[in-house]
Amino acid sequence: MFDFNYLLNTSDDGGNDAKILVYYNQTDQTLIFKFYQNGCQSANDYQIGGYDLKQQTGIHGLQPSAFNGLPLVYTWENLKTK
Repeated sequence: MFDFNYLLNTSDDGGNDAKILVYYNQTDQTLIFKFYQNGCQSANDYQIGGYDLKQQTGIHGLQPSAFNGLPLVYTWENLKTK
């Protein structure tokens, strides 16, 4: 299970993310996240999570195909080296 509070914590003393990409599925009213942790070795080295905006709950067990055709709506990148 994902701890979204930890994964989305972008403070200096927070999570271990190097980059977060957020995609929006308008049909399902969901946000799909790619989490790249510090030290990731490739563009395919990420975790996937989602959030259902209607139910206000996390979505778990997503596959990489969850991003297919969805627009990228937000990018956050840690510019500091931890």
